[in-house]
Amino acid sequence: MESFVDQDQYLWAVIDAIPSLVFIVDSDLKIVDANSAARLLFGGDSKLIGRRLCGDLMRCMNEVSSGRPCGTTEQCDECVIKTAITTSCLTKTFHRQKYTMMHEVDGVDRETDYLVTASPIDCSEGALFLLVMEDVSELTALRQLTTLCSSCSRIRNEEGEWMCPSRSE
Repeated sequence: MESFVDQDQYLWAVIDAIPSLVFIVDSDLKIVDANSAARLLFGGDSKLIGRRLCGDLMRCMNEVSSGRPCGTTEQCDECVIKTAITTSCLTKTFHRQKYTMMHEVDGVDRETDYLVTASPIDCSEGALFLLVMEDVSELTALRQLTTLCSSCSRIRNEEGEWMCPSRSE
């Protein structure tokens, strides 16, 4: 049986099929490559994305407000991306964390909930990491909706208790 496609071509086809933002980054948080979803969001050109720092590309609000480059602000030590990559490097396994991130998109400040996952990649090029940023803002918003029992019409409150709705008759 013939090979489906060249292995590199096949792997990039799989990575490009992922609708979340996927980056290959080094231990200094410089982007080595990105999938098509990330390229589309950030201008479509791999050369514009490659070798930039994650915060620089994502227009991190700490970088924007301080006027200082990514990695040099007071908030950088708590950066979720830096934490994910550092933890993944130390543990040699994946690190996953939900985080609300403020960044600038088309000149507008935007708050987005991301599930940030970093995983080490075993390769000959040195320490590289797969960084996946899944936008879970919609799911977070849906969790804020009121839960209503379909059989008894009771409403679940924030503590998880079922309460009878008040009726005005």
